[in-house]
Amino acid sequence: MTLLQFPVTGEQVSNDETEEVIREAEPHRALVRYRPDGGELFIHTRVNMALLRAAASLPILRLKLAPRPDELTARDALLTPKGSQRSYAFLEKLCQDLAAANCPACYIAEQHGAGGRDFYFTTEDISGFERIAGKAAEALAFPLTLEQQSLAALAPLILPAEAIGDLRLEIAADARIRPTRFEFWGAEPSWRSCAPNLKSAATAS
Repeated sequence: MTLLQFPVTGEQVSNDETEEVIREAEPHRALVRYRPDGGELFIHTRVNMALLRAAASLPILRLKLAPRPDELTARDALLTPKGSQRSYAFLEKLCQDLAAANCPACYIAEQHGAGGRDFYFTTEDISGFERIAGKAAEALAFPLTLEQQSLAALAPLILPAEAIGDLRLEIAADARIRPTRFEFWGAEPSWRSCAPNLKSAATAS
């Protein structure tokens, strides 16, 4: 199977005793995406182009974890440190279990914001992956929902623009999520917003 040639994660592997680096970490990219309502999504993507080329023809599974109410901040529904630690404990256990079972699956990306942290994996064995993920979620008392999509459908969200171009993915127009936020209030409101700063600068000079 194609995915078995890749490590489940792209993290650095070192010898715990000698601290010798056995495998260097793969490149990762941190991205910010803006939803139509202006809300932010923070994306962390594994940029291994050989893996992404393989994933382009495979299903991508989105793992949606339901955090506890006390694991979200009241102001913006972001994960608290406790909630973040528990979600990463799930990710670590899942990756260890996938490797132990020799399941052809790899971590691709994660999404933080909008009420939790979701993880994206590609796999050549959907039923085996779902079984292993279900057990890992149960062990940490996480309600888990899995959604299946394609890399092309998710690319505007989880991939940098240059990777989408290199992979020659066909992107649907209605699948796009704005990578930047642009706000314009009109000339008069913008002038009122800038005027105090301009007056202060003129007075200081």
